Amino acid sequence: MSPIDVFRQIWNNDVMNLLLTSTNTYGAKLLNTHRPKTRNSRSREFKPITESELNKFLGLCILQGMIKVPIIRKLFSYNQFYYHPIFLHVLSGRRFEQILRCFNATPAVFDEQDRLHKVRSLLNLVKQNSNSVYSPCEALSLDESMLLFRGRLVFRQYIKNKKSKYGIKFYELTTHEGYILNLEIYHGRDRNQPKPGKTSKTEELVLRLLGLYLNKGHHVYMDNFYNSVSLSSKLLTYKTHSTGTLRVDRRGNPAVVINKKLRKGEHIWRKKQNISVYVSKWKDKRNVCAITTGYKPKMITVRNKYGVEKQKPCEIDGYNRHMSGIDKSDQMLSYYSCPRKTIRWYKKVLFRLLDISLWNSYFLYTRSKKN
Repeated sequence: MSPIDVFRQIWNNDVMNLLLTSTNTYGAKLLNTHRPKTRNSRSREFKPITESELNKFLGLCILQGMIKVPIIRKLFSYNQFYYHPIFLHVLSGRRFEQILRCFNATPAVFDEQDRLHKVRSLLNLVKQNSNSVYSPCEALSLDESMLLFRGRLVFRQYIKNKKSKYGIKFYELTTHEGYILNLEIYHGRDRNQPKPGKTSKTEELVLRLLGLYLNKGHHVYMDNFYNSVSLSSKLLTYKTHSTGTLRVDRRGNPAVVINKKLRKGEHIWRKKQNISVYVSKWKDKRNVCAITTGYKPKMITVRNKYGVEKQKPCEIDGYNRHMSGIDKSDQMLSYYSCPRKTIRWYKKVLFRLLDISLWNSYFLYTRSKKN
């Protein structure tokens, strides 16, 4: 299969029809608005776009990821510092800006109470198509990713240890190689949502992201934001193992492990009664608590990147080897990212979904070439 054929498996006709219909609908809405327009207003002369024009527009957006300029219009000028023959040959700058102004993925019928209604349909299609074309191996990783956005937004987040500290938070489920299988966008607290019963909101989030991959023998790796004895026990009932770091103040942690004072290199663990949930503690530079249902804790010999042998718990070593999926996908998405500076958050999300589709397609294509 050619690269474009692989991409079309994820960015298929359903996606194109949604974008085409929504963009034309929004363009017509702008055209018919009663707000006075200036003589050179782009929305004043908007004409419905065709599928061919939409393909050209998306192609130029992808190409912009490799050609960085301060203003988009520079790419459509004859300025010798920015001139690129492909852009003017494919679309005029005026037409490109018209399509960008009206670029939309809002369906005809949507829930006005849903804060993500402008991106929900495209998000579901990309997730559905990404899941249908690839069956992952045993190891999965679950973590959050940030999309930089500094504008006003009710669900904008701040995470100090991320490269993009301010922005829109994505919860992502990936393979340990970085292929993105499922994702959710944090959109703030829902006051109308009933209070959780025996299952916490974090546990519900993990179970939703793992939905299609429960009862299949997968092993999911998570950090201490998600892990707890309760969650690991629940995942075992779905034939799914879990491993990761653990916060010391989680309910159900064995006190003998948490309160034990260790010297550097020492390791202690305990097993919960009647279930194969192990909680361990290891002293390296600092105390590291971990929880696992996929390993029986023990010290093993590993080599670091300098070739030096070192003793390390097997559950920590497994976590370090398999938890890099989110970092890998974030790294690949950052190289040739489509999004541009925009005051509209939903357009940044739409272009982010395009980037995710491109990365997943690239992963599938290189995998097929190796095979």
